[in-house]
Amino acid sequence: MKIKSKNHYLLILLMFSILIVSPIILLSSYGDKKKDKEETYSENVDGASEVRTLMTMLSSESPKNEVDKEIFELIKRDNIRNYINLKDEDGKTTLMYAVFYGDKDVIESIIYNDADVDAKDNIGRTALHWASYYGNEDALNVLLEHNADKSIKDTNDLLPLDLANFQGHETIIEILENIN
Repeated sequence: MKIKSKNHYLLILLMFSILIVSPIILLSSYGDKKKDKEETYSENVDGASEVRTLMTMLSSESPKNEVDKEIFELIKRDNIRNYINLKDEDGKTTLMYAVFYGDKDVIESIIYNDADVDAKDNIGRTALHWASYYGNEDALNVLLEHNADKSIKDTNDLLPLDLANFQGHETIIEILENIN
């Protein structure tokens, strides 16, 4: 039986550390980075937490009349203006959630509080893209009244008009085609 050299055992130990230990270290550091990112979304700042609450309420399945009063109370608070453009993990803003919610008065109030009408989410879509996609004529008109840019393309090179065409929203298509 041949006795292996010391170098041979060191080589095996080195390979073990590269193959087994390195991925464990990398995975644990990935977890720390993910935790850091989550903390940025959950800052404990009054206005920021109120905006997140507002986003949750706007995406609620509850009947609108139950939620509207609470939404307007949150929007009226002075400190919300500083955080109105805060984005969630998908890059969606409060204004985009308001478009999903569908109430033009809520959309107006959010814009009045300095919402960026042309802010993009992680796939490059603006509130106007989402209004076009969902066929929300009221939201579309409010956004256009506040100079939302209909020429912004998302990451797939789609305009709001393209999304309205794909969804078959004739009224939205007509409005977008006839706007300067």
